[in-house]
Amino acid sequence: MLNQELKRLKSYRGILPGVMILMLVLLVFLVGTFYSDENQSYITQRNQYLQGNLSTEALSSSYLKNQIETIQNFTQYNNEIIENNQKKIQSSLFNSKDNLVRFKKEIQYYQTLNTLELNVENTYVPSVVLRSPIFSILSFIFVIMCVQALFYQDVQIKILRLFESTHTSLKHLYISKILALLVSVVLFRVGMLLITVGTLKLMGLSLYVPIQFISGFNRFPYYLNCLSYLIMISSLGILSMLFIGSILIIFIHIFRNDALALFVFILMTLVQYLMHSFISITSGYSVLKYINVYAYLIGSMPSFNISIVLGLGFQLATLQIVALCVLTVCVSILSWGMYRNINRIGFKQFDLKLSFRFKSLALQEFFQMGILYKAFLICVILIGYNGYRYMSYTILEDAEQANVDAMRAEYLGIVDADVLEALNVRILDAQEARDKLNACIDNTMDCDETNNSELIEKANNLSTLVMIRDEIEQVLINGEAYYSNIQGYEQLFGRESLFSMQIHFITLSLALMSLVFMFVNPTKTSKIDALFDSTLLGRKQKKKIDLQLLLGIGGVLCIGVYGIYIAKILKYYNLFTVNYPMSLILDTDLSLDVSLAVYMVCTLLIRALVYGLIVLSSYRLARQTSGLKALFGMIFVVIVVMGLFTLFPEYSPLMVLTTAILEHPVVAVGYMSLVIGGIGMNVKRGLIS
Repeated sequence: MLNQELKRLKSYRGILPGVMILMLVLLVFLVGTFYSDENQSYITQRNQYLQGNLSTEALSSSYLKNQIETIQNFTQYNNEIIENNQKKIQSSLFNSKDNLVRFKKEIQYYQTLNTLELNVENTYVPSVVLRSPIFSILSFIFVIMCVQALFYQDVQIKILRLFESTHTSLKHLYISKILALLVSVVLFRVGMLLITVGTLKLMGLSLYVPIQFISGFNRFPYYLNCLSYLIMISSLGILSMLFIGSILIIFIHIFRNDALALFVFILMTLVQYLMHSFISITSGYSVLKYINVYAYLIGSMPSFNISIVLGLGFQLATLQIVALCVLTVCVSILSWGMYRNINRIGFKQFDLKLSFRFKSLALQEFFQMGILYKAFLICVILIGYNGYRYMSYTILEDAEQANVDAMRAEYLGIVDADVLEALNVRILDAQEARDKLNACIDNTMDCDETNNSELIEKANNLSTLVMIRDEIEQVLINGEAYYSNIQGYEQLFGRESLFSMQIHFITLSLALMSLVFMFVNPTKTSKIDALFDSTLLGRKQKKKIDLQLLLGIGGVLCIGVYGIYIAKILKYYNLFTVNYPMSLILDTDLSLDVSLAVYMVCTLLIRALVYGLIVLSSYRLARQTSGLKALFGMIFVVIVVMGLFTLFPEYSPLMVLTTAILEHPVVAVGYMSLVIGGIGMNVKRGLIS
């Protein structure tokens, strides 16, 4: 059965071209890294440094500086650890047998490192390759293709019922599929490893440099060279891909829909990424920082050593490997259990004859899309995820600072001499209250308890009022007209907003694409469209209604996601009381300066057009090709757009979702022209395809 499953996987449409494309992407990444400006500058400066023509202070390559500092301090750092461990051995506080064995092993390890020859090797490209998640991302895409071919098709065409006659046959089928998945993943990872090693060798780079000499790995807890590390992460990658594949199998059996299963898994991985990135090492939940799906998906190991984890003398990297092995076995057993009980677990298809009758085609399509094809789950999961981000969003602010912000909010907006005069009157009143309070304290005048509380409140506001007056005076001296609190706007428009924008783009794009494919794919496979060919305009009318429903649901999702995000910021900042010019909010000169209200309306319209294009492109692609090809095609576009934004944030297509449209309006107009043209073309061809 294993050979049959492997032949089936090989013959599955799109697998071989997909593998070739993934390998080509890896090759382009390796070559691009070698010929990048950073690496060429690094090579030039390294050669000049080794020849003595360039001092350390004159280096502009931050990687080369860090590399030289690491090598210069390498022996000193190792000797400090050896000395500390020798002191611990002699101390009575660490006289247990386990501690003594661990300290002696660490001493031997760092003494071995001290025997290494210290050279400034050419390690920029290996450092980028070793830290890059590209191996795991490509493997993840490959695993999705394999799971789709090996498992989802069986669920879709209900072929598993043929194997339910005996318990053994279904068990053998599952084992053969898992082995086929394992063999294909091993071959894929070995292929990537050979391409990587061969390309680096052709570039003249040594793979036998100790991993400790590469920036970012100087505290790696194992003595390995670059080649050994590549082999190790490839082996771990095979294990992690089995783990990921087992989770996808579980989700497919639960939801009975490949697009929904993929969306839920990616969203879960995104949550794990946030935990991995933002949980502090000192937090009580630090174990979740590394033992999570995202950490396994990346396929690398932490490059530092800790003395004690959970009271044991384990290194964190070892603990991560053990946890990965245990979780992989557990998830595989769970996936087997669900596979064996395929007809009793998950969201089953509606095999009953529904008695609902709809006079409206639009209502029928809405019911079919939302209920029968489980589109409502996409909406619930996405809104629930963003609702969680809203509930967990907090700003640490003491009572004094909160009072300052509340008083400052009273004067935000246009300021002039009249506002300043009114503020001076309030300051004089506060000074008078302070003087009276001092007199009460000195018993030079009688004050009742009510008066005391009023005087204390006014006197406490004096320093804040004086600070606000100084700020307003500075605004007037600078010839400006607005007094503003920029901190809240930084959350919405500044650099801090770029991360949220990328999260929103990824989640919304995946949600909308999954929504489209969940609806179009079953309609195509069941050939429901053929029923509407009996009338001249039947099929076209159905497609028109489908597009309207998809765009409508997509619009609701976009409004919900961005509405929750804005409401999250408004929990702490009052942003829309004054219609500031955007140049003031961004604190920079703009090529196109508009008011806050105009920008909000424009950015809302732009987002509607961008996500509308995603819906229409997904719809057209899903109707013209297979669901798997369409889904991967759109995901590939999203990855490319995100990559361009990382490299060229102000000139990439994604700049239309940021304030960069005000700095480079010509570029923004060019991109929006393409978006509008794409919408028109997709609407026209989508209705006739």
